[in-house]
Amino acid sequence: MVGGQGVFLKKNSDQLNVFYQDLGALSSPFYSLDIDLFSWLENNPVIDDEDSPSNELDLIDVVKVYIVRIPNDVNKFIMEIRKYFNLKLSINDIREKLNGLPFLVIQDITLMKYGKTIEILNQKYNCLEVLNSKNEILIRPVKN
Repeated sequence: MVGGQGVFLKKNSDQLNVFYQDLGALSSPFYSLDIDLFSWLENNPVIDDEDSPSNELDLIDVVKVYIVRIPNDVNKFIMEIRKYFNLKLSINDIREKLNGLPFLVIQDITLMKYGKTIEILNQKYNCLEVLNSKNEILIRPVKN
């Protein structure tokens, strides 16, 4: 592939879905081609420019982090977000705010500082969404 991008496969039941990403940004979200590997191979397996994301993640842009779904282990999740984001909200306040999703957890932070933390929390709890200063979604939970 041109430009240092890689193609990745994810096995979902009987399908192998095709994703791609810049090889220097493997901790960032992967971009789906929304196609099965074998269908992609049968139909001219290239990644067109329109398939590529228009904006790469800007690590110094300020972002907002929302909780957009209830995490599995709510108590553990609340303790971790309070610790990682140094939140002053009480456990009860956070629990109440989870009843009215989406809930803005923190804003005006950068992915350079908190990107790895957000990635770890989303791998564990799959409930965070990150929007940049233009309100574009940069990171979202994996669809179940």
